[in-house]
Amino acid sequence: MGEYMKRTLWAVLLSVFLAFVMVLPVHASSGNQNTDTDTEKDVKTLSTKGVFSYIQGGHLFSFLEIEDGLDVDNVLVNAAGDNLQYKDNGKLVKLADSDVTVHYLFVIDNSGSMSGYRNRISDYLSAIAEHSDLKVTYTIATFGERFDIVKEKMTDVETAKEALKSVSFNENYTDPYTAIKSADTYLDGFAKSGRDIVSVVLITDGEPCLKDPSKEENFSSMTKKVIGEFTDVVYSTLSLASWTDVAKKTLTGGNGFDQEIRANSEAGQRGSEIADYFDKLYCAEFALTKAPDKDFDYNVQISFAKDTNGNDVNVENASFTGIHPGKVGEEAPVDEAPTTESPKDEQPSAENPSENPSEIESMEGSSEPTSENENEQKKGFLDYFEQYRLFVIIGAVVLLLLLIAIVILIVVITTIVKKKKAKKTAKKKGAREPSLSADAVPDTIGATVAAASYEAAGPVGYEPTVAPISPTGEPGTVFLRIEVYNGHCANTSDTFSLSNALVIGSAPQCDVIFADPDVSPVNTKIRLIDGQVYIEDQGTVNGTYLEGMRIPGRNRLRSGDIISIGSVEFAFKF
Repeated sequence: MGEYMKRTLWAVLLSVFLAFVMVLPVHASSGNQNTDTDTEKDVKTLSTKGVFSYIQGGHLFSFLEIEDGLDVDNVLVNAAGDNLQYKDNGKLVKLADSDVTVHYLFVIDNSGSMSGYRNRISDYLSAIAEHSDLKVTYTIATFGERFDIVKEKMTDVETAKEALKSVSFNENYTDPYTAIKSADTYLDGFAKSGRDIVSVVLITDGEPCLKDPSKEENFSSMTKKVIGEFTDVVYSTLSLASWTDVAKKTLTGGNGFDQEIRANSEAGQRGSEIADYFDKLYCAEFALTKAPDKDFDYNVQISFAKDTNGNDVNVENASFTGIHPGKVGEEAPVDEAPTTESPKDEQPSAENPSENPSEIESMEGSSEPTSENENEQKKGFLDYFEQYRLFVIIGAVVLLLLLIAIVILIVVITTIVKKKKAKKTAKKKGAREPSLSADAVPDTIGATVAAASYEAAGPVGYEPTVAPISPTGEPGTVFLRIEVYNGHCANTSDTFSLSNALVIGSAPQCDVIFADPDVSPVNTKIRLIDGQVYIEDQGTVNGTYLEGMRIPGRNRLRSGDIISIGSVEFAFKF
């Protein structure tokens, strides 16, 4: 073994030497390039801010604020983070120069104290339409005790102002906290195209008036969490009077604007501010090679390479967290999404050699480049090494470890082979082949038992699919516990087993009975379909409301969702 250990040691030393030979030239060239660049030009760093981001139609769309001075047509944009896979460098566009629509959702306080501010809101909408360079749609929603859509996706501001006139402003109680959560639920089914923006604007006099003021603290913490999860829309507020302390702390501080209008003359200015803001945003678009996991929130960092024209303009990185695929709007399959590659008829110029590296080689082979072009190409390669220096060093270290592992494996295999050859040689010299002992008899019984165990349990990693088991032990049953917040439930138990359907109503034959005049004899059904819980109204006059929104048909029910029938409020926990 001494000879083999010597060989292994020499192989390791040789691998280390080769790794340093590979890494040092790259490090030296990168250092020299940095020195030359710093002496040639003054580097200007442009500030950036990530606003929001979403994944839709096989693309990642990230919206940013970028300081003026960036050459959009020539900058290279990269994205990294989590498990998203990208086809190529991203495409950066300024929204004012592209076909983008801003979808405004105005969530308006419908209390009686708001009636004197109707003209201010109308002027605010007119200013947005007048100053926006982008296409705009208007959706008007109101909230009192409930959240209601007045009219949606209006493309003409005059139509939106007419819809505003229909708002009654006569509610005694207003609950902005539940309204924000209801708006978030409404946006789950809001369809839009790629690069489009959804802007939620809460318009209020800043004074919530809850029917049960004791619930304000719980509602406040719930709403603050929802606002923090607005990563795929822009959330802003417009206050027409003074905020209460709790409301201001809870409802402001989103990723958009917190505006105030104290005089009629200020309405136009505030509307122009929000319109100009979206006009100046940039969008970095990346085509994905793999559909993202819809149950996973992604974190992404956007970085900018140097200008392909040779300008030393640096841009700060921008980070985005909690990106949830397809939360707003329906997501198209990846293979149906358009690519961000340049059209075939657009050829890179000699001043832009990094746009298509494969065509650089053909250009070099077809003609003799001038000395100036050679310098530009050499500088481009140095820029490349400087940018990816860390990755090259890490790759060299990994290669070194791989070579060491291969050498050790070869030495071990060689040792084993030589030992076997030595045994065979000893046998040929006169050693008699031993007979098969009792200990060497194949364990056929053990093999049979192992095979039977394999057939019973399945291959390694196999997990049989079974229906969920409730505490009663019945397969395909979900265990529900009801919590009643308002109204009287006539049932003696607060627990139910859902295997097919639960009927909710005032009739004594119902599974869940409420003695309330607003509840129909057969009002609502809870169903279990393919392991998921759904709720559906039975065509009643008063209807069934889920999280403040009336449900026209079957809807998915989640544990803890607030269900309302007239004045009755309750929830199922499961």
